[in-house]
Amino acid sequence: MGHILKGQVRYTLAVEDVVQQGEIPSDLQGIITQALSFTGNASATFDENIDADSTVYTVAAEKPDGTTSGITYAISGTNASDFTINANTGAITIDASPNFEATPSYSITVSANHVDFDAVTREVTLAVNNLDEVAPTIT
Repeated sequence: MGHILKGQVRYTLAVEDVVQQGEIPSDLQGIITQALSFTGNASATFDENIDADSTVYTVAAEKPDGTTSGITYAISGTNASDFTINANTGAITIDASPNFEATPSYSITVSANHVDFDAVTREVTLAVNNLDEVAPTIT
């Protein structure tokens, strides 16, 4: 009998009818060691002056079996108030048109949640591309 900690809850696992002493049946191995995992990059870049409500990043995670059903997403952190996230799709939109001269980059924390797994978090950096906003004068 062993103890497994998941978040703040303590589970007791009793395995019977094991072929070899100490061996964990293959159908239970994943329960003990597997977790949600993020896919894709932990950063993105977008142009300044894009429209408010433009999608600038999409967070994605998967369960140990590679599926995504039932996973929901949230954001927090330093600049989270500048963005909105679709909890079901992970699409993150910027709330106001970005200006490189005012804020050249943003830092947020994204989390992926599922009822069967502990939540996972990732730090994400969103960089703003500086565009030439003054057209050159030709004389």
